[in-house]
Amino acid sequence: MGSRRQVIFGLILVALGIVWLLNNVGVISVTIGYIVSTYWPVLFIIWGLDLLIEGSRRTGSGRRSDFANAGVLLIIGVLLLLRTTDLYYFDWSVIWKALLPILLILIGWNLVSSGTFPGGTHWAIMSGVERKQRGWKLESGSFAAVLGSVEIDATVADIPEGEIRLDLFALMGAVELIVPADVAVECRGTAVLGGIEFFREDAGGIVASIDSTFPGAPGSTKKLVIAARAVMGGVDIKRG
Repeated sequence: MGSRRQVIFGLILVALGIVWLLNNVGVISVTIGYIVSTYWPVLFIIWGLDLLIEGSRRTGSGRRSDFANAGVLLIIGVLLLLRTTDLYYFDWSVIWKALLPILLILIGWNLVSSGTFPGGTHWAIMSGVERKQRGWKLESGSFAAVLGSVEIDATVADIPEGEIRLDLFALMGAVELIVPADVAVECRGTAVLGGIEFFREDAGGIVASIDSTFPGAPGSTKKLVIAARAVMGGVDIKRG
């Protein structure tokens, strides 16, 4: 995925360089400033197409999350492009008046909900958070992906005996958790225009909920208690 985005970014720079060169030698009369100011929404379209490609290679809630995010980005990109090229005027104030308060409510809801969990909150806002290094210590806490991704591999973690509580939240993002087979897991979650997949048990749609428990290895006292919420995103919990 990283190499594909690197190639795309490289091609954009090459195209801008060619236009700049042709403009400087008098072959064309289109400035870089005009191209950037007019066609910058194409970046949203490229981003959306990239997520569609990535989603086609994934399964479960991660796939739904990629497709949902891709759809949003493509719609935004097309509407912005129509406006910058003067083909269609769309009043964005209507969306911002509704979207910003909704985002504030959802983030606040997550803060209130995660406040009942011990430990801190790890945010992935238009970025990524990974816990994959061997020997990292799994502790109670919250992980939130807002237009970003969180990847947690507990199969390589140091998991203490007893109960660990995790709060997983995805807002137009994706959270993936891999759990060792010997650990008991209890999961309760809600999805709004998103999806939650718990050991191949799927819950998704306009509004859906999940409440499942899986036993660990006989004699093991390790247990994960998970609260999951997905809003136009996905939470995927699987066995390692």
